[in-house]
Formats: sequence, C-alpha cells, structure tokens
Amino acid sequence: MSNWSFVARSEDVVEDGPHHVSAGGVDAVLIRVDGELRAFEGLCPHQGALLGEGELVDGQLVCRNHRWCFDGKSGERDGGPQCLQRYPLRETDGRVQIDLAAAVSTCFLGVEAVYVTLCDKRVPVRVINPDAGRAPSDLERLP
Repeated sequence: MSNWSFVARSEDVVEDGPHHVSAGGVDAVLIRVDGELRAFEGLCPHQGALLGEGELVDGQLVCRNHRWCFDGKSGERDGGPQCLQRYPLRETDGRVQIDLAAAVSTCFLGVEAVYVTLCDKRVPVRVINPDAGRAPSDLERLP
C-alpha cells in the first residue's frame, strides 16, 4: 500500500541539496545526484543528526556532526555497515512526494532489504536467496 506524502515544491529543490523535509512526523533528506532527485531517511544512524543540515560532496551525503559519509545513490555508509533507507520519490505537477510506507535499503551485500510493518512496528527484513525475477520465498529479520 502506498503512502505518498507531499514534502516540497519542485522549484524549492532545484539545487543538489541536501534539503531537509518531513512528512507525517518523519524526517527525510532530498539530494540530487547525477541529475536525479533521491529521498533518504533524514536522521544519521550514528547520533540522529539531521542529514538535511549536512552537505553533499562528490555525490556523498556528509553528516554535519561527525562527518559520516553516505553514498548518494545507495545510501551505503563509506567505511561502515550502516545504510540509509531510501524512499520512493515522484515529482508531479511541481510537487515532490515520497512514499513513507515503501522505504527500501539496497546496502546488504547486494541483496535488497525492505522494511515491513508488523504489529504496527516497522521492522527491517532481508530477502534470503532470492531467485532473479521471482518473489522471495523467505524473509529474515535484521537486527
């Protein structure tokens, strides 16, 4: 189920960013890498600093507090196992929207991880041994 939320006007996010936005009480950050606008979770996994207050350097999102760097395409941390959730994004009629219900992380050794809702809690899970082009048969809960 989609949960598209308005987060910005397209004219306000023309620059590469980062741009802090929020929807439904969730902080997110918008960045433009290679001309493509992307949305990631807005808080650094290290100590919760707003990533929208950081900077974009050579395609990497850099946290302002302790300079943790995240790849602007995948969200993968440079030098560590941490990874930012990426939100699907669409621009329609000058409005930028992100889908908070469909956060995805692609940093787990090339295996897509997704966040599912179980008993009203968002839980990260990883696809186990997926066959290309087929639905996964099993999921593993991540720590």
